[in-house]
Amino acid sequence: MTYITVILDIATEARLRQAAEELDRRVEDLAELAIAEAAAAYYAKRADDPAIGMGVLHPILFPSELHA
Repeated sequence: MTYITVILDIATEARLRQAAEELDRRVEDLAELAIAEAAAAYYAKRADDPAIGMGVLHPILFPSELHA
């Protein structure tokens, strides 16, 4: 798995913190999912998607008790 550092503006940080609290998730979980969704959307209609056939779901899509 790749690790990256993301710099957030204060508005995005505030939104993620509140959403994480409401959803009982970590801020990092929401950020990871947003990145995964952005990548999937970018390649949604492209034949050169490097993940074609992988069928791997992002762990955040599973209930928290399965990946705690």
